[in-house]
Amino acid sequence: MTDKDITQLFKKLKDDSDTNRAFDADRSWKLISERCGFDSEQKESNYGFRDHVEYYVWQITHATAKPLIASLAVFVFMFSGWVGATNASFSALPGDKMYQVKLTMEKVQLNLTGDQMKRSKLQVEFATRRLDEMVELAALTPQDMSSNRVQLAVNNFKTEVAHIKEDLSKDNPENTKALAKVVGRKAEIYRTTVSASNNSFTDNVKSQVEEIGEIIDEAEEQAVEVFITAHEELPDEESTNELKHSFEKQFGALTTKELSESQIEKIDLARLLADEGAYRRAFQLLKEVQLDLKQLDIKE
Repeated sequence: MTDKDITQLFKKLKDDSDTNRAFDADRSWKLISERCGFDSEQKESNYGFRDHVEYYVWQITHATAKPLIASLAVFVFMFSGWVGATNASFSALPGDKMYQVKLTMEKVQLNLTGDQMKRSKLQVEFATRRLDEMVELAALTPQDMSSNRVQLAVNNFKTEVAHIKEDLSKDNPENTKALAKVVGRKAEIYRTTVSASNNSFTDNVKSQVEEIGEIIDEAEEQAVEVFITAHEELPDEESTNELKHSFEKQFGALTTKELSESQIEKIDLARLLADEGAYRRAFQLLKEVQLDLKQLDIKE
């Protein structure tokens, strides 16, 4: 029965002689049921356990829906603000107001990463960011760049590398070898980054930036030590390949320099030892030549 049918029915009842008498609920109900075509016998409704459960669940959800929606709205608002702050801080440099937010977000990311190897790789990535920040500072005009800001960038890089070196020293051969490989590759990128931007730095910050080179050398030496130890304990293809790669890189860098006869003899001996698999002594000889050259540079 439609709304129109019900309206017409009540109009008819209004003019019916029976409904003009004193109101009688039973007679009126019977009259309406006959006109509408349904049973006039009123039966008591029997509600089962499920009906009661569904009713109370509806009552509870109805009562809590509005507070939940309000809480959700607050959460969305706060989350949106957090994302906005994170995005705003991503390009922040040492000394900027939002820079601390950037570092805090990185710490949160580390804390949420359960796998140790993934955490270590994140540390390497963060170290790369610290160098990128230093390069960006170098691109600023001298009046905009203070030595304090560069020193802060250098200190932050040192902190990240300290974490990496700590991870390299952990007693987990598989993880440390994987991390050492990443560090070895990144060390080359780090040196290139520092070297390419060195001319951009003013004289008052160049001494601070020189610390970076020493830090990179130390991290790379520790990474090489990981593979030397692994090679001595149980030689495998991965360790051998990484040692060959590192040796060729250092050996090649020395051959481009002006060397004395004694230094040439040392690197030639290092080559023979490396070919025989005696990498520890081979790298020691290369290190001796590197230190000799460094001492000469200091004297000059």
